[in-house]
Amino acid sequence: MDSHLISNIFASMKLLFAQGEYRPLGEMIEATGDFLRSGLVHDEYDVPLQREIDHVNAYVAIQTIRFGERIEVRLRETDEGLRAALVPKYLLQPLIENAVSHGMRPHSTLHVEICVERSGEEMLVSVRDDGKGMEESAVEALNERLRAGIASDHIGLINVAERVNLRFGADYGLRVESRPNGPTVVRIRLPIVWTKEGEADV
Repeated sequence: MDSHLISNIFASMKLLFAQGEYRPLGEMIEATGDFLRSGLVHDEYDVPLQREIDHVNAYVAIQTIRFGERIEVRLRETDEGLRAALVPKYLLQPLIENAVSHGMRPHSTLHVEICVERSGEEMLVSVRDDGKGMEESAVEALNERLRAGIASDHIGLINVAERVNLRFGADYGLRVESRPNGPTVVRIRLPIVWTKEGEADV
């Protein structure tokens, strides 16, 4: 977990307490508990996609309390059955965090859309935001670092890309598309791995 994010969460709690905003403080404590609970489970690599969605929902709840109407996240699915499929843990939340960290502009709402769809035996995941965007040269450099696993200020994306490559091989991974003033789209392609419960429903 990003220590900067955790520091910001507790700083926000302290501010809410000082301002006497006890209801949003309670909501933030509850959302933070949900967020940390899944993160503190060790010896767990693959989790059902539903768990990742729940983790993202807790993260978004925290950020909504912090930023109010300046952030809006929605999920679009073409196959809800994919929620039983296994994915690497922390697949989605770092992508949302990256959009918030690098895409949010002052005094405007950042819209983020998570799309999960099936293509044959593969799962296609994309996270699209309408934030600041990136220059073409910066996008090319970032995608090269993602391929090479070189650390950068987009450490969350590189971490996800490395884990997908290690888990499924070089044919699978993560790619970024963007232009100045957005949109920015992060795409991930994965093979579909079913849980036992998921296999029974297929």
